[in-house]
Amino acid sequence: MLKVQLRSKIAALGSKWQDIEDILTGDFFGVLDYLPRRPFLAGFLEWVAKLNESAKQPQREDVNWDTVKFHFWPMVKGKDETAEPDVVIISDRWVLVVEVKLDSDLGHNQPWREFCVGREIARDRGLPEDSVFYLLVARQRLDVAQTFVSPDHPARRELIAKTSCLLWHQVFALAERWLKFGVASYATRPEHMRMLDDLHGALRRRRAIMFSGFGFTNQETVSVLARSIFCPDRFAGFLQDTGSCLTLGADTSRFLSRFVGFLGSSPETTAAASVFTCSEFPGFLSGSQEVCAPDGSLLAPPAFSRFLTTCPRCRAASTFKIADH
Repeated sequence: MLKVQLRSKIAALGSKWQDIEDILTGDFFGVLDYLPRRPFLAGFLEWVAKLNESAKQPQREDVNWDTVKFHFWPMVKGKDETAEPDVVIISDRWVLVVEVKLDSDLGHNQPWREFCVGREIARDRGLPEDSVFYLLVARQRLDVAQTFVSPDHPARRELIAKTSCLLWHQVFALAERWLKFGVASYATRPEHMRMLDDLHGALRRRRAIMFSGFGFTNQETVSVLARSIFCPDRFAGFLQDTGSCLTLGADTSRFLSRFVGFLGSSPETTAAASVFTCSEFPGFLSGSQEVCAPDGSLLAPPAFSRFLTTCPRCRAASTFKIADH
């Protein structure tokens, strides 16, 4: 199933496959079932105990880890209750009942019914009833106390004291930690690393449940360097004398020496008489030629001879000639 998810072939089931809680249950607890009980199951219980310090936890000492069994979705009919928890982990010392949730809520008396089923399993294997524990894995913390119909239920306090809660982004953080650092001093085998890598990739594709907000679970401490690496510790000035500046050694500075100013190492120059200079500038009109005034007008018209000088001569004649009839 992990390979189907990693290669996006699971989309053939429809777009709602990520909402199926059973697939998510099989992903993580299925891998946990195939990994060696010690140290992975023991490390898982230690992780749960670390995140639920106020709750009672199953003991991890003197447990025969090789005999621990995983039962997925067992339908158990007890004397008082009948339930089908998602996972029941059974050892020679305790019984751990696991309920997996995504967006759904707990039903009325659901944790108590599943807890009673765990008691029935413990009784069949000769374990005391107080060796049963309850683990709730969900996207966000759910209130087990609200599932009781009666707030005065006699077993309400016992169940709450033995209930631990693990968020899905914390499950992802545990898988990521195993993949990066392994488990304690245990030498992780190549086949275990491949399985953890597939689990990490499948869980990573579920970004909606992997979001942890600003509380990064696997955040590593960053050490502050006491010495500079790529830049000087203080500005030495633009024209400071180079002889008075001390250059840092290679053990305290990388790639850059102390800044000695822009002109600190410039060579001395001697004054030159004329390298690119021209003669003295005499002004704009010093080289112009002399201009002489003309004797006569250059564009003057001929003398004005009045307006009617060129009119034709007039002759005396009759103006109108009337014909005789």
